[in-house]
Amino acid sequence: MPLLSTFGAASTRGFGNLSGIEIPVDDLFNTVSFLSHFDGTNNGTNNVFDDSSSSNHTITANGNVTQGSFGPFARPDGEWAVSFDGSSDSLTFTNDAGMSLDGDYTFELWFNASTITLDTQHPNMIIIGTTQLFVNSTSKFVSLYSSGADIVKSADNAIDENEWYHVAAVREGSGSNNTSLYLNGTRVAQATNTATLGASSGTGRIGSYSGTGGDFDGHISNIRLVKGTALYSGASITVPAAPLTAVTNTKLLTCQSNRFVDNSASAHTITASGNPSVSAFGPFLTSEVYDAGVNGASAYFDGSDKLSSSASTDYEFGTGDLTVEYWAYPTASGTSQNILDNRAEASGWKLGRDSSNRFHLYNEVTSSYLFEGGTFPENAWSHFCWTRASGVNKFFINGVQSGSDVSDSSNFNSNSLNIGVHHDGTSQYFTGYITCCRVIKGTAVEPSGVPTSPPTAVTNTKLLLNMADGQAIDSAAQNDLTLVGNAKISSTQSKFGDTSFYVPANGDYLKLPGGTDTGNFGTGNFTIEMWIYRTTSGVVQMLIDSRSAATASDYQTQITDGNQLRSRFGGVASTTATVPVNEWVHIAIVRNNGTVTQYINGTGGGSYASTASLAVTSSGLTLGGSVIQSGSIAGYVDDIRISKVARYTSNFIPPTEPFADKGQ
Repeated sequence: MPLLSTFGAASTRGFGNLSGIEIPVDDLFNTVSFLSHFDGTNNGTNNVFDDSSSSNHTITANGNVTQGSFGPFARPDGEWAVSFDGSSDSLTFTNDAGMSLDGDYTFELWFNASTITLDTQHPNMIIIGTTQLFVNSTSKFVSLYSSGADIVKSADNAIDENEWYHVAAVREGSGSNNTSLYLNGTRVAQATNTATLGASSGTGRIGSYSGTGGDFDGHISNIRLVKGTALYSGASITVPAAPLTAVTNTKLLTCQSNRFVDNSASAHTITASGNPSVSAFGPFLTSEVYDAGVNGASAYFDGSDKLSSSASTDYEFGTGDLTVEYWAYPTASGTSQNILDNRAEASGWKLGRDSSNRFHLYNEVTSSYLFEGGTFPENAWSHFCWTRASGVNKFFINGVQSGSDVSDSSNFNSNSLNIGVHHDGTSQYFTGYITCCRVIKGTAVEPSGVPTSPPTAVTNTKLLLNMADGQAIDSAAQNDLTLVGNAKISSTQSKFGDTSFYVPANGDYLKLPGGTDTGNFGTGNFTIEMWIYRTTSGVVQMLIDSRSAATASDYQTQITDGNQLRSRFGGVASTTATVPVNEWVHIAIVRNNGTVTQYINGTGGGSYASTASLAVTSSGLTLGGSVIQSGSIAGYVDDIRISKVARYTSNFIPPTEPFADKGQ
C-alpha cells in the first residue's frame, strides 16, 4: 500500500492569511507534479521581467524566455529528490571506511518508481560493494541483497508504480533475527546476518547497478546510511514525516537538496552520470503554500533565448569593489554557455559554463580567464558568486570559496549586460534555468554559506533579477510555463478566483519545458484534471498534448469536432457524451491499473484498457493546444492538476473549491 493514500481537500485561495481559519490541505499533495490556478493579473504573461533594484533597469526578453516557480528555493533543503530515467543514469561516490558495515547500521531512503519492469537486472536504488538495495522488476518486492543472496526482502507485489515508499534496513547486535526490513513503517522481514556489508573502497552507486544496467526509473529521496547505530526496532516504526538529518554516525546523506551533495560529515563528492536530475517532486507533504517572495522563482532559457538590460553606468565598475552572483540549473552540456555577459565594449567580463562543464569568469580587458574551475553539473542548481575588494578577487561555489584569491584591478567600463547569451546576441546560448542575478557596484558581499532564500537589494545593488514575475505559475513549484502566441491570463471568465488561462486560437497554448518529468507516468496510475470553458464548438480542440511527434508512448486529449472527449494513451478512449459550451466543465483523465477512463463533470465514460506494461512518457506537455496538431481550446482553462495517482476510480462530485496548495 502507498505510504500516504488519503484523498485531498480544497485550496487556500480565498482564505488569504486570515488567522483562525483552517486552510484545507491535500493528503496526496506529494503525488502532484503540476498545479496551476492561473491567478495572475488580467492580460498577464510570463515574459515581462522586473529589475527589483532601485535602478529599475528595463529588461528586454527575446525568444521564449519565460518565468516560473521552479527555483533553488522551491522546496526547503531536505525535501528534494533526484529523478532517474531508467537509462544509464546514476550518481556515484567513492567508498571509504564509513561505507564498511561491520556492526549495527541503519540504511534508509524514500523511492517512487515510475516503471518497475523496465530493467530485468532489477532497478537498483543504491549499491555499495556487493551490497544492494533494489526493487525486483518481476515480482515487485524490495530487497537488501549481498554476495548473491537476499538478506531481507519484502513479500512479492508489495510495491507499485507512482507511489512513495519509505524503506529501512536495520541491523542491531549479532543474535538471531538481528536484521530487519521496514516498508512504510511495518517490519516486513527479519533475518540473521553478521557479515561485513558495503565496502571501504571502490565506487558506490545510486540509481544503477553499473551505469549500463540495473537502472532505476523514478525518484529517490533522502538516502541515509548510519554506521554503528540501529535507529529503528520493533514490529513497526513511525515513518519520518520530515527530511532526514545527519544524526550521530551518519556516513551518507544525499538526494535531498537542490544540488548533488552529501550532507553528512563525510561530505562525499557526488558525481552525476547520464542525466539524473534534481527534482522538486519529493515524498514529504509540504506545510507551506508556494510564495514567489519566499520560495523564489527562475527563468527558463530553451537554447535560443536571451535577456538584455538597458545600458547603464551601473555596470561600469572601473577598478572598484564589486559583487556579481547567480543561481543556474543547466539542462544541456558540451558547449560553452554564457550566463551574464558584460563585454560589448571590449572592457567587460562574462560569467558562464565552459565546454568542460566548469564555472568560468572571463576578463575581456586582459583577454584571459580570472577563474576556470569547479564542477558545474547538469540538471542541478549551483550558486556562483564573484567578489572583488581592493583588487582581490574571490570566487565562491555553493557558498565555499573555490581556488585562491586572485589579484586583478582591471578597469571594467562596459555598460551593457546580456543574460543567457554571448554579448554578440547570437551565440553561446544557455539552456536551462537562471535566477537570483544580483550585481552590486562598490561593495564586496561574500556569501556566508549556501544561500537559503532569494537575494535582496542591499546597499549598492544595481541589478536584481529574481525572475519572480510570472503570471501563470505552477503552484507545485516544479515547472516554468511558457505562454505561446496570444495565450494569457484573463479576467473575462474564471471558475475560482478572479482570472483563468485564456487560449484564443490555433497556435496559442501553454508549454512546459521539454525534459521535465511532470508528465512521465511510466506504467503507473495518474490523474489529469482541469476546468474548461469553451466558447466555440464543432471543431477539434486540444486540451493537453505530450507529443513532439505521433509516437504511441506519448499521449493527448482533445474534444472532437463532434464535441466528444477523446484521449489516446497507447489506445483510444472516447466518450459518447458531449462536452457543453459556454459553461464551466470539469474534465478528468484517470489511469487506474492500466485502464484509462475519462470523466465529464464526474461521470465516467469512454474507458480503454491499455496494456498494463505501457510506459507513458512525455516529450514536453502543452495545454490548450499542440505543437504538432492544429486546434486550440478556443476558450478558458482554470485549476489544472496533474497527480501521479488515480484520484477517481468511480463517478464523483466535481470539486467545489480550488485544488489545495499544500499537504499539511
